[in-house]
Amino acid sequence: LLRVHDHTSQTMASLKSKCLRSIFIFILLHCANAETRPEVIKALGDFYKSTSGSVWKNSKGWKSPTSASPTDPCDWDGIACDSGKVSSIQLINNNLYGYILPSFGNISTLVNLDLTENYIMGTLPATVSKLKNLQTLILDINKFIGNIPNVFSNLTQLAILSMANNGFSGPFPAEIGNLKNLIYLDLSENNLNGPLPSSYSNLTKLATLSVSHNFLI
Repeated sequence: LLRVHDHTSQTMASLKSKCLRSIFIFILLHCANAETRPEVIKALGDFYKSTSGSVWKNSKGWKSPTSASPTDPCDWDGIACDSGKVSSIQLINNNLYGYILPSFGNISTLVNLDLTENYIMGTLPATVSKLKNLQTLILDINKFIGNIPNVFSNLTQLAILSMANNGFSGPFPAEIGNLKNLIYLDLSENNLNGPLPSSYSNLTKLATLSVSHNFLI
């Protein structure tokens, strides 16, 4: 009876081990494929096309992404991932020329975005508000114009916000005053006008503020 019991225990242990391995493999595959879902691949493809990707200085992996036959964005130039999900896009001085489309907001796992020193034009899409995990947003030295949209109420994790040397106009966005984790803010060399909103006093963690070369009073 003891031998039968040992054999049964070994069989149960083997089955349990196989089940655990199957569950682990399922989770691993699920996580690995999480960021290749169609809307993310489409958003990255839209961004490549709308910023003249064919003339980028560095564009490995970006040239033919499609939702039908996706490649792993974690291997593309300028992209970094965390647990298989796109967490950072850094394309500094990479000859991006064009616009950011609304679909960019579908890259919802993005934590850091740095597009410094390119030729990105037009307005900042309101769908940036969907990037709720964003901690760093740097768009310095581009050609953005128009009012800065009211997107910041959702970006509560933002610590660094820098959009200097563009053509942003209109009032200083009052919503920025609600970014309680903000430590660095640079909106210098734009065409912002009017007073700093009273909500600015809420930025208790702010260590650096630059708003020079605007029309603020």
